[in-house]
Amino acid sequence: MNTGRLWFDDDKKRTLDEKVRRALVYYARAENFQADTVWVNPATPDVPETLAGLRVRTSRTVLPMHFFIGMSE
Repeated sequence: MNTGRLWFDDDKKRTLDEKVRRALVYYARAENFQADTVWVNPATPDVPETLAGLRVRTSRTVLPMHFFIGMSE
């Protein structure tokens, strides 16, 4: 990945999809940011193939409750 943004959300009331959508909305408003992939920690439970319209990948370098959102290479 060349470009991305890190987002932290530990709110237990929100779904994983809601958390990623909030990050996308925030970065889109703040920076005209575009993304196609989100990386999550492999220990994240019940990770689907897509979240908020983004492809999901796992990486041990992403801390739990963090989401790395960006463009894949």
